[in-house]
Amino acid sequence: MKRKTAGQKRPKITRTSYVSLPKELVSDITQLPLTKTQISHSIKFVGILYRDSIEEHWDATQPTPKPQAYLTKTFDDKYYQWLNVLIDTGIVIRSGTPSQMNHLCYQYVVNPKYHSSLVYPISKKSFNVLCKEKSPEPLLTLGYKDIIKNEDLVDLTYYNWFKKDFETLTIDYDLLQEIAINLINNITIDEFIVDREVLPHSVKLKGANGREIYRNTEKLIASLSEGQCLVKDKSCFKVVVPETFLAEKKATMLLYYTNSIERLRNNCLSVKRNTTNNRLDSNFTNMVSELVDEICRQNNLVQIDLSNSQFALLTNLLEKHLETYDFKLFKQLTSVGQLYAYIAKEIGLKNIKNGKQLLFEVLFSSHRNNSTFKKKIKELFPSVVGWIDQYKKEHGDAKFSVMLQLTESELFVDRILKRIKKAKMLCFSKHDSMIVRSEDLDQAVQIMQEEFAKDGLLYRLKVTSPEMEYFIQSGDGNVNTEQADEQKELLRTSYSGYFTYMSPTYTLTPAQFHELTDRKFLGTLPITEILVKVQYYDKNGFNYFWSDLQSFHTNYNKTY
Repeated sequence: MKRKTAGQKRPKITRTSYVSLPKELVSDITQLPLTKTQISHSIKFVGILYRDSIEEHWDATQPTPKPQAYLTKTFDDKYYQWLNVLIDTGIVIRSGTPSQMNHLCYQYVVNPKYHSSLVYPISKKSFNVLCKEKSPEPLLTLGYKDIIKNEDLVDLTYYNWFKKDFETLTIDYDLLQEIAINLINNITIDEFIVDREVLPHSVKLKGANGREIYRNTEKLIASLSEGQCLVKDKSCFKVVVPETFLAEKKATMLLYYTNSIERLRNNCLSVKRNTTNNRLDSNFTNMVSELVDEICRQNNLVQIDLSNSQFALLTNLLEKHLETYDFKLFKQLTSVGQLYAYIAKEIGLKNIKNGKQLLFEVLFSSHRNNSTFKKKIKELFPSVVGWIDQYKKEHGDAKFSVMLQLTESELFVDRILKRIKKAKMLCFSKHDSMIVRSEDLDQAVQIMQEEFAKDGLLYRLKVTSPEMEYFIQSGDGNVNTEQADEQKELLRTSYSGYFTYMSPTYTLTPAQFHELTDRKFLGTLPITEILVKVQYYDKNGFNYFWSDLQSFHTNYNKTY
């Protein structure tokens, strides 16, 4: 019998997929006058809407476009029969006006009332903390008939690798859910860019009628009512009451985290090369890092991560084009993993996370983007931003990020992952990192270093095991004393950022302590001890903080 070659299609397959949805939504869909197949399609569709709204906007109530061709391919050409029922009953809201000339299509979103049912009531006695023991389960996990069409045999190879390795793991899913709840409970407004951290002279707000208007930032902040703040939520600006805003975010996080856990629990595995950037997407790439960390801890797995990966690859490319001082600084910061911290410090942001967010937003936006954020970064790295803008102008704005992701995929998937699997090792690829067994660490690192050397790539690898964490630098072994000092100064920069807009008597909160320590003591260091310690972590208290970390390292076996 003639064998099919790679890239050929195989017939469609049917399987049971799983999704976690608000109970009220499931009840309303299952009572519709539809066939079993149409009910399955409806459940799958609202699951897709929630997934895309959260991944694109981190907001389950934001609409996302769904072209007719996509709906036909994902379902069938009779999709309108059940979709119209969802729209007519108000379960799904459709908006926009399709136009082939302007490349526009309808946008869809699940009725926000179902998301509201997940928001825990806010009162003076309740801080919107999700308590698994005291509140009923708001989500229902259910299976539905799913048809996977024309699965590519190349994707099937990656799927089989993932499935075979995944079946060797032992996972405590209830513990994963507890960790997810802790993550949700610990989110604070400090994780967002608020008020005077917002740099633009004017911001675009969406009014109650849906119309967008521009407001002067300073005047807007001055006009806020008591208890309100201006917050940057991804690329949007909103005037919010922090407690209400966080309650809605927690509901979104609950929906997203629960789905990622339940899909694994029910062996609903998804592994596929992205058709745009060739990345290998899987259940692990779509799961929050703290949950992946816990799976690794339970199975004695080690993560090997390339710091600032896309900017390390960009630096390698720019070597051929730039010799400027700011490029050399950019290159140095990238190679030692300090790029995001440097930007956060220079711009005046309170944490590294916000520095990373802004850098990605500015560099991957339109070359016509003339925001204050971009101007600030261009002041730091004028020739780097100038080269990127010229590339976007010549090739198209979207092509820049795709180019970097294609380069990343070729390195990590087509070369590193394939070599590791050829060596018969367990390995999960997570974009710019590899997850392997502890006993295979040295061999996996050697493969990565050999592939980096072929490209002349300067790098810093972060190695994280259940017992410790350390770095491997280009041309070095493990991190040396000088690099350890650099890490201390990096942490000092992050620490200082929390006090930029605070009073002299302000001290860190427990949530900020966990953020600074990458949540490595969450669940192990008693909250009572943290509450005592943070009283001394004021603007001038970094030395106390650093000393305590060394003590925690000794007592709780964490490395800094």
